[in-house]
Amino acid sequence: LRPKAIHDNEPVDELANDYMYLACVKFINSVCLSLYVSPAVVVLTSIKAWEKVSAGMMEVYAAEVLGKLPVIQHFLFGSILHEGPSASS
Repeated sequence: LRPKAIHDNEPVDELANDYMYLACVKFINSVCLSLYVSPAVVVLTSIKAWEKVSAGMMEVYAAEVLGKLPVIQHFLFGSILHEGPSASS
């Protein structure tokens, strides 16, 4: 299955329960007449391999979600990120 297969409803419907991306495409298809109302989804269909789609989506997520202070300040990271030195030390 290649990224351009999202234009065919049959594989999208069959695999939507297994893949979040295809579930999103199925939702867009259910509320819109065409995928072309979502240019970001259509652009992904021109990419030949899912690995590149995944890597690109992770880059966008890192920049647009994790890179935004109002969002990231509410995440609990535990030992991944340490709080800076406290005022009492």
